[in-house]
Amino acid sequence: MSAILKISQLSLCLRYAGISERILRGISLAIDSGEVHGLVGESGAGKSILGQTILDILPRIAVIESGTIDFDGQNLLRLAPTQRRGLLGSEIALIPQDPMTALNPVRRIGQQLADTLVLHLKLNRKDALDRACELLEEVRIKHPRRALRQYPHELSGGMRQRVLIAIAFSCKPRLIVADESTTALDVSVQRQILRLIRELQVSSGTSILFITHDLGVVAKICDRVSIIHSGRILESDAVKRIFSMPEHEYTRALLKATPRYDHGKHQFRPIPKALISTLQLEAKEYDRRIRDSVDA
Repeated sequence: MSAILKISQLSLCLRYAGISERILRGISLAIDSGEVHGLVGESGAGKSILGQTILDILPRIAVIESGTIDFDGQNLLRLAPTQRRGLLGSEIALIPQDPMTALNPVRRIGQQLADTLVLHLKLNRKDALDRACELLEEVRIKHPRRALRQYPHELSGGMRQRVLIAIAFSCKPRLIVADESTTALDVSVQRQILRLIRELQVSSGTSILFITHDLGVVAKICDRVSIIHSGRILESDAVKRIFSMPEHEYTRALLKATPRYDHGKHQFRPIPKALISTLQLEAKEYDRRIRDSVDA
């Protein structure tokens, strides 16, 4: 299978008030066509900012120092801003983290869905609203015609997340970045949303980068997974292999810190502080080598 997305040696820093703080350190990973690829790490590991880099929605203080992001054979970092924006929604889409704040509170659901269809598929407003209704049916929202006329505050968190999923899949993009898209939901709704995303992904063939801190979610939905810490990919492989034979010490510690309901006697343990300190020292050593190479 050929890779739809290939990231190579990507480094990024934040520059503010005379300070330069490196966030991503030589990131390399590939996502195959039709694959759901998990990206797992603790808060602050660099997961979300990697997704933002792919989507070109970085804060102004972010500076890409090196690397490439190849999407379907073209380096996204070399495209003009207008070309990058043209890909968003049509070829690369986002399922954001918080359904409670991601939708425009003063516009009806139908208007927000139709806007995407009019912009990218060039549908007229009537056809766009008809298609929006079909999309809400596909994500299993009851009474879709009524939902089109409602405002976000009239929908539950789970229903809002379904709307966001409908928007993401509406133009049949080749890649979706799902940034912790079930974190804000309760467990029962989370299970339904994960099942829905997987079903839509299988039927459409869309590739997904699924950003999460939850290995349990990875086990349910992902084909392959990359483990990230301090802006570095520590290990990347098929989910079954990572869960059965993890190679990196940090991956093994993550698994031990995760409740396993399939193992009745499993006792989860916190990640050792000494291991975290070692990983942070390795990140500082990486930064030192970069500085030395620049100064040489």
